[in-house]
Amino acid sequence: MTSTNLSPWVERSALGALAVLGKGGQGRVWSVPDTFKINKEWPVVYKEYDSGVLPGVDADQLQRMVTFVPGLPAKAGRWLCEQAAWPARVVCEAGQARGFLMRRIPPDFELQLPHRHGTAVTRPAGLQYLLNPDDYLARMEIPIDDRLRRLLLANLAETIHRFHQLGIVVGDLSPNNLLFQLCDEPRCFFIDCDAMRLDGRSVLKQAETPDWEVPRGEELATTASDAYKFGLLAIRLFARDQAVRDPALLAAVSPEMAALARRSLAPQPQVRPRPADWLPELRAVARRAAGGLGGGGPAPPRFTRVGPRQPTGAATTPLPQSLVPPRPQSFPPSPVAGKALWGRQAGLAIVILVLLICGVGLVGRLTGSDAGSASSAPLVPAGSSDLASSARAVPTASPTVGIVAFDAVTDQPAARAVAEMFARWFSAINSRDWNTALRAYDPAGVVDPSDPKQRRAFIHGMSSTQDSDATLRALSSSGAEMLAQLTFTSRQSPGYGPPRAPNETCTRWRVAYRLSHSDAHGYRIVRPRDVESSPC
Repeated sequence: MTSTNLSPWVERSALGALAVLGKGGQGRVWSVPDTFKINKEWPVVYKEYDSGVLPGVDADQLQRMVTFVPGLPAKAGRWLCEQAAWPARVVCEAGQARGFLMRRIPPDFELQLPHRHGTAVTRPAGLQYLLNPDDYLARMEIPIDDRLRRLLLANLAETIHRFHQLGIVVGDLSPNNLLFQLCDEPRCFFIDCDAMRLDGRSVLKQAETPDWEVPRGEELATTASDAYKFGLLAIRLFARDQAVRDPALLAAVSPEMAALARRSLAPQPQVRPRPADWLPELRAVARRAAGGLGGGGPAPPRFTRVGPRQPTGAATTPLPQSLVPPRPQSFPPSPVAGKALWGRQAGLAIVILVLLICGVGLVGRLTGSDAGSASSAPLVPAGSSDLASSARAVPTASPTVGIVAFDAVTDQPAARAVAEMFARWFSAINSRDWNTALRAYDPAGVVDPSDPKQRRAFIHGMSSTQDSDATLRALSSSGAEMLAQLTFTSRQSPGYGPPRAPNETCTRWRVAYRLSHSDAHGYRIVRPRDVESSPC
């Protein structure tokens, strides 16, 4: 893309009517009228940093990212914008950078997920969906087999390799920041690109997604850290598991891939293979798979009983990158449908409390989560990822966060914080962002997120749930303990209903959750105190 005289800055007031799409760990994402487009063809959204984040924003580096693409050769610039929601304009207000415009998630990178009651729901195609067992993927109607996994991984390897050639390091490489498209030639699309490092500098202090950290003490956001996390992603993609780290699990797919993964996880950064070093084997294995039977390849034996988990071609015609703001239009917000959770009888180690998780809301109630974000799906995920999605706008006038209404407790100082925690939790479970959902639990309570058996039991129990209509009805505190009374509706597959009626597919829950609080983690779920359920 050729550079232009267009300023890299735009006033917030010039964007016109905005509507909230989602909220993440750093701020909010807003829809922008379609009169604003990149290259006169790609709709944009606006990511606005929270006031507490702004002091740490390097506005000069953000502007460098914005001017980086127009300074590239046309073909390279367009390629980058087809792989990533790269910052396109710095948005300022009163002379201060507030955020930036970026490309809206392309429709090709969204999923139509089945819903038992009503039409399919649209969600960003977060890569975390693919880190789930085959039976979950079948229920979600995500048609992937091991050949497509190899091709998807090859596309990711090629993309990261070209990033590195351009001086870009992903840094926080995790499923929270990656979307996928499944077709004859699967593709990936990066979001939250302001977290990337360009020419050795970052807009914000580098951070890592839990369970995707490099070895302690290692420098963050380097080509070696990208190599480490690429190997981790390869293992988890084929293991259908979001937390494993054993390279031997790839041996059933390809001994050469297992060896590459082992080197990728080496504590010595200098011995790790580059993502591009994976390409010959990935392509060879994909070619061999293409000559075999169609359909899904088997998961490594160790994980077969874990339970449910979950093209645009590059144009060669040079197009100037430009944001063309004609008269702005107003887009009225429409509510985002909520999601449901439910639990299922899990393991002996988690005892009766995890058995309660058998009910959709039960897991949530019993294993509560502070994965609360007033946004839909993953990307944001919940978690550390800010959602740049084309989901519906969330109304902000009423005392509601995500799917959680808290009108009844607005006089309580902790009301909004508790509602936000539950909203993030519901959002994470509905989007299958298990890492974020599990962070809502206090390890001293009913679910210890660091225990692999409990993690798997939790994921298995919550895999078919969609929650909605949550209301925070009462809050009370006694010393360090907070009790939150919550009602909500869950819909789940037969066999995953509450203990009194396992085949029930729609359940109305009333649960009192015991919560803990700390400055470091905010509110987290310890355990349910009282649980009641009835059919819808």
